[in-house]
Parts: sequence; structure tokens; C-alpha cells
Amino acid sequence: MKNFLITQNLYKRSVLQFSLDKCWFDYAKKLNINIIPIGFNEFDKNYFKSLNFSGIIFSGGNDLYKFSKKKENHIRDKYETLLLKYAIDNNKKIIAVCRGFQFIGNYFENKIIKISNHVKKKHRINFVKNKNIKKKNIYTNSYHNFGFLNLNKEFQIIANSDDGNIEIAINKKHNILCFMFHPERFNNSQKDIDYIIKKFI
Repeated sequence: MKNFLITQNLYKRSVLQFSLDKCWFDYAKKLNINIIPIGFNEFDKNYFKSLNFSGIIFSGGNDLYKFSKKKENHIRDKYETLLLKYAIDNNKKIIAVCRGFQFIGNYFENKIIKISNHVKKKHRINFVKNKNIKKKNIYTNSYHNFGFLNLNKEFQIIANSDDGNIEIAINKKHNILCFMFHPERFNNSQKDIDYIIKKFI
């Protein structure tokens, strides 16, 4: 069974707290992977080497610091930047979900825009012509306020929503698969989404 690190939400209560949805653990079991939640403490390359992991999941939750100037967003952005660089330098597979997609798109200098009508929605997304994908569209959840209409040439767009927002993309050079929706939560086209991830990992 492959190990995947997974980043967590960071919230300010009376103290800073980490959280990760239970559905991630259920979904990992379905994918036959073992997830290892990580905090944002001192970055230690030797610790990561000892974990013997195949990839990293950059999960949802929080906003990027550029959009919400909160301490927890700053901490998360800073740590995940180090983590992303480590993953790229060590040829680890990367799955980015919602906020994770926004973070990675921003890291590669793509323009993020504020969007509407994508929070707590179910919608259709449409595949760009691809010989490896036979379906024209699938139906997914949606929980985000920010997104991309375009990505630079390092990314291949896999699917868009009806209003043109990018919902699935891949960066083949760095082994990065990005979802703007949440594959770990309920989706009407769950089997198709699972297939994309299993093929990638």
C-alpha cells in the first residue's frame, strides 16, 4: 500500500488547530492508499525521507494569504511552498484539491480570479478532447470562491465547468493532478473520478 502525505486545514480558535475531514480517511481506504496527515511545524527533510511516501495531497480548506490576510493562511502558504518544492525535487506524485489547486496554480504564476455560484453546488464539467477519455462530461460537487479561466503551458486542461472555469488539470512535467472540486466528498460521477485518480497514482 502506497503512503501519501496530506496537508490539513489550519484554524485559529483559542489556539491554532489542525483538522482533516474524516471523508479523506474513508476515501484513502477506497483508493487503497495510506494517508499521513502532516502539520506545519519546522520543515525537516530527514523526517520526510523517513516516511517512505509516494506522493502528497494538497487538500482543501483555508484561503490563500493573498486573498485573506490571516496568520493561519500565511503559515500554511509558507509551509506548503517548501513541501511542494520538496515533492518536485524528489519526483513525488502530487494531487491538489480545491485550495490545493489554487495554491499550485498560484505557485506557477497563473492568474486566479474570484468567481460566483461555485459554493455548495453540484454541476456538470466537460472534458476537453482527449483520446484517453471517452466521456464528454461528468457531474461533481463545488465548494470554491476562486478559480482559473486559463493556465500556462506547463498545465494541460482536462475539464472545464459550463461557465469556463478549469476543474481538472495536469502538469505532466512535475506529476501534478489538480481538481477544483472535492473527489473525497460525494460526487454523482464518483466512479469516473476514482478512475482518474487510480490511474494517476
